[in-house]
Amino acid sequence: EQVMKVIRQDEREIGRQEGIATGMAAGQQQKLQEQVFRKLEKGKDVAAIAEELEEPLENIRRICEGLHEVQN
Repeated sequence: EQVMKVIRQDEREIGRQEGIATGMAAGQQQKLQEQVFRKLEKGKDVAAIAEELEEPLENIRRICEGLHEVQN
């Protein structure tokens, strides 16, 4: 019984850690999207944004496409 209790506690802790990691990744993505949006509003092009944010050009393109779809 004690062993099962410890196993359940470990599983809960693993789940909690996974949830935190998922939330942090989502937050980082949201921050990147906000930065891209602000730079687009300032008239910067995709390549300049990618360079300034030190992100792969393809990632910035995908974000821009997603922002464009939301605005339409």
